Amino acid sequence: MSAFLAPPRWSADAFERDVAAAVDSFRREREQEPAGHYPAYVDECLGTMEELIELTVDLSQLRERAVEVVTAPHLLEALRFVAGPFISVDDLRVIARTTLAPTRLRADPEAAGRIVDSVLTGIDQRRFAWVPEGREPSEAERQAAVLASATLMATERVRTMRRNDAKTAQEGAVAAALLAAGFTPVERPRAIRTLEDAPAPGEFCDEVDFGGRKADLVVGLWDRRRMPLECKVSNSMTNSFKRV
Repeated sequence: MSAFLAPPRWSADAFERDVAAAVDSFRREREQEPAGHYPAYVDECLGTMEELIELTVDLSQLRERAVEVVTAPHLLEALRFVAGPFISVDDLRVIARTTLAPTRLRADPEAAGRIVDSVLTGIDQRRFAWVPEGREPSEAERQAAVLASATLMATERVRTMRRNDAKTAQEGAVAAALLAAGFTPVERPRAIRTLEDAPAPGEFCDEVDFGGRKADLVVGLWDRRRMPLECKVSNSMTNSFKRV
């Protein structure tokens, strides 16, 4: 292929058509999404939150049970949602100044305690009013807190599932477009530190470390340049137009 082909230029009308097609695609995907995901997640999260509440005696023994809670992934997830707003995994690592690896936490009870303290500092005082007040909850309070927390957890799981599915679909669509344009997929290297590590002209690979940053795809262009791509998904009209 020639290295001197003029790059394509898109008109405002072409952008409008592509945006409209993307909106229609998003609507179809959402309409076809299985309706059972959210209720199933709610049921699972209800069980997890009830287990956390029972294990810690209505959260009163969170510090005593810290290691047991933070080394069980499902209980750690529930613990993060005790805070209001909930604490992400990345934020919790930074705030508690520790890794969340179970083996490390079993060997470092103080780190486990910092995780619990980080959550208790930001506890949702509406859902878990009895904790800062130092009393036992009523059955109605307990049930309401468990249900509210479970729905928050389930909602976040659905959001994560949608982001991951959309990202995977977009990466597949980009790879298909590259194949249609005559590019050849190759096995990804362990990491790309120099141009020699990258795919050759006319080749591409998927997710790889590119100079210290993750690239969703890396393409060897015909003119011998290497192009890392990020497959970003956004349902926001504002962000989508900015990216276009």
